[in-house]
Amino acid sequence: MRILQISLLAAALAVTSIAQDVAPIRKRVVAPDTSPVTVAEAHAVFRKAESLIRPLLKLPAGEVIPVSASAELLDREKLVDLIAKLREVARPELKITPYPAVYDKARLTIKGPVAESLVRDGFIADVCPLATGKQPLSPRVVGDTVGYFMARVCDLGHVPSHLWSPYLQNEMKMP
Repeated sequence: MRILQISLLAAALAVTSIAQDVAPIRKRVVAPDTSPVTVAEAHAVFRKAESLIRPLLKLPAGEVIPVSASAELLDREKLVDLIAKLREVARPELKITPYPAVYDKARLTIKGPVAESLVRDGFIADVCPLATGKQPLSPRVVGDTVGYFMARVCDLGHVPSHLWSPYLQNEMKMP
């Protein structure tokens, strides 16, 4: 019993001395950025996303998103057009056809067949600030939209294994 107490005391002293050597963690305060996004900023983000999608899906080099210097504010239609261009880049290498998403068309603030097909295929969330909101597009909204799109491309861009995907197992026994 005495040996256990001594070893616990030694461990506590070691942890205390290590903790004293480490600098305290400083929390970085980040102010919310609600400034509107410009077309040039959106083009820069989507050019970067395209440069990440092409090697991931083993697509040939190229660029469909042009460089823009426009200081004009980004609106929903322009953002939907950029997403549609990236979907067309990725379309040849998408391995799975997604089930159509069920959504309420009356809630959408983005209109048109392209926007509805992006929502139906799951490239744009059916309930999100882009699809159902009316406020100006902030960097957070654009970032969430790009992240959601990239996750969907990754989801549809590979063939899942029936061994590790429960929805593909079809009552198979696991090895």
